[in-house]
Amino acid sequence: LTTRLAVLAGHVPVVVAHPPAPTRVALATELRRVPAPGGAVVISGVLEDAHQHVLDALEPLQVVATDIQDGWAEVTLR
Repeated sequence: LTTRLAVLAGHVPVVVAHPPAPTRVALATELRRVPAPGGAVVISGVLEDAHQHVLDALEPLQVVATDIQDGWAEVTLR
Protein backbone atom coordinates (compact mmCIF):
# COMPACT_ATOMS: atom_id res chain seq x y z
CA LEU A 1 0.00 0.00 0.00
CA THR A 2 1.39 3.38 -0.97
CA THR A 3 -0.33 6.47 0.36
CA ARG A 4 0.65 10.11 0.33
CA LEU A 5 1.50 11.13 3.89
CA ALA A 6 -0.46 14.37 3.67
CA VAL A 7 -3.77 12.55 3.10
CA LEU A 8 -3.42 10.25 6.11
CA ALA A 9 -5.77 11.54 8.78
CA GLY A 10 -4.91 8.89 11.34
CA HIS A 11 -1.87 6.94 12.38
CA VAL A 12 -0.30 3.77 11.05
CA PRO A 13 1.93 1.24 12.82
CA VAL A 14 4.85 1.49 10.38
CA VAL A 15 5.92 4.08 7.82
CA VAL A 16 8.52 3.03 5.24
CA ALA A 17 10.26 5.87 3.42
CA HIS A 18 12.53 5.23 0.46
CA PRO A 19 12.67 8.56 -1.44
CA PRO A 20 15.95 10.46 -1.89
CA ALA A 21 17.41 11.97 1.29
CA PRO A 22 16.43 15.58 0.45
CA THR A 23 12.81 14.45 0.08
CA ARG A 24 12.91 12.64 3.43
CA VAL A 25 14.21 15.80 5.08
CA ALA A 26 11.45 17.84 3.41
CA LEU A 27 8.84 15.32 4.62
CA ALA A 28 10.25 15.03 8.15
CA THR A 29 7.27 16.73 9.81
CA GLU A 30 4.84 14.31 8.14
CA LEU A 31 7.08 11.31 8.81
CA ARG A 32 7.06 12.19 12.53
CA ARG A 33 3.26 12.79 12.55
CA VAL A 34 1.99 9.61 10.94
CA PRO A 35 3.26 6.72 13.12
CA ALA A 36 0.86 5.51 15.79
CA PRO A 37 2.07 5.65 19.41
CA GLY A 38 4.78 3.01 19.62
CA GLY A 39 4.92 2.87 15.81
CA ALA A 40 8.03 3.08 13.68
CA VAL A 41 9.51 4.96 10.76
CA VAL A 42 11.84 2.91 8.56
CA ILE A 43 14.09 4.78 6.17
CA SER A 44 15.98 2.76 3.60
CA GLY A 45 18.23 3.31 0.67
CA VAL A 46 20.44 5.84 2.41
CA LEU A 47 24.20 5.83 2.18
CA GLU A 48 25.83 4.28 5.23
CA ASP A 49 28.02 7.32 5.94
CA ALA A 50 25.75 10.10 4.68
CA HIS A 51 22.40 9.98 6.42
CA GLN A 52 22.90 11.79 9.73
CA HIS A 53 21.12 14.89 8.37
CA VAL A 54 18.03 12.74 7.75
CA LEU A 55 18.14 11.41 11.32
CA ASP A 56 18.58 14.96 12.63
CA ALA A 57 15.48 16.07 10.70
CA LEU A 58 13.46 13.23 12.25
CA GLU A 59 14.24 14.15 15.88
CA PRO A 60 12.84 13.50 18.45
CA LEU A 61 12.44 10.02 16.90
CA GLN A 62 15.33 7.84 17.99
CA VAL A 63 17.20 5.10 16.16
CA VAL A 64 16.28 1.65 17.47
CA ALA A 65 17.90 -0.47 14.73
CA THR A 66 20.29 -0.06 11.83
CA ASP A 67 21.07 -2.60 9.12
CA ILE A 68 24.01 -1.93 6.79
CA GLN A 69 24.53 -3.85 3.55
CA ASP A 70 26.97 -2.99 0.78
CA GLY A 71 27.31 0.62 1.95
CA TRP A 72 23.56 1.24 2.21
CA ALA A 73 21.63 1.68 5.45
CA GLU A 74 18.14 0.85 6.61
CA VAL A 75 17.30 2.66 9.84
CA THR A 76 14.31 2.07 12.11
CA LEU A 77 13.23 4.93 14.38
CA ARG A 78 10.60 5.21 17.12
